[in-house]
Amino acid sequence: MMGGMHGGLYSGIGGLGWIGGLLGFLFFVGLVIVFVGVAVWLWRRGSLGHKPVSTANVSLAHTMLDERYARGELSREEYLQMREDLG
Repeated sequence: MMGGMHGGLYSGIGGLGWIGGLLGFLFFVGLVIVFVGVAVWLWRRGSLGHKPVSTANVSLAHTMLDERYARGELSREEYLQMREDLG
């Protein structure tokens, strides 16, 4: 029997044969593309990985450090070490 219930052109997942296999494969590829796209978007947004430090933040940190040293909250060694850490 060709094309019967247990073989032939229409056998396979859901009875769709190679069309069902192709649709399943395309669905899987679509899921992978969406997953990779979301991961790249999160990475660029900064939710994943290292966030770049802006020069404004570094400048503010230097100003705050200078003020703490001027008020006497830090010793010279602490001040110099923190300046070095900030870059």
